[in-house]
Amino acid sequence: MKIKNIFEAPGFLKHVLALGILFGGGIAGALVFSTLAVVAIGSDSAGFAALGGAVLGIILGYPLGLSMAMIWLRFRTPYAGSAGLGVLGAVLGVLLTIGLAEVTHLNQNSDLLFMSFFIAVPLLAFLGYRLKLIWRVVSGKNI
Repeated sequence: MKIKNIFEAPGFLKHVLALGILFGGGIAGALVFSTLAVVAIGSDSAGFAALGGAVLGIILGYPLGLSMAMIWLRFRTPYAGSAGLGVLGAVLGVLLTIGLAEVTHLNQNSDLLFMSFFIAVPLLAFLGYRLKLIWRVVSGKNI
């Protein structure tokens, strides 16, 4: 069974598969970006290259990988959505999670901050990606 056939079928499976593709793209982007950051910072920086690579990979690479996966999803599969609104959702997910960490006390528990970041960013990106179609259904244009 080809991946295009799964996206043409009605049901919940295509949404779960699309969200899984976004998660995979985000993880791949984080790995690639953190590796590039470690190489760019250099190994003679007393161990701070790995820390800088991890932070840059999470903050910049994860949303960039999500965005690339969304663009691939938009143009390579029949799963419709708006890639521009999806990228905006990914950026808003990063800004809201990091920006509201102090207010919501997420900065007191690093595990909770990490989990909320890796769930909120793809979820907001996915909602942004599907926002146009959700709005059409809610407004009654497709009913």
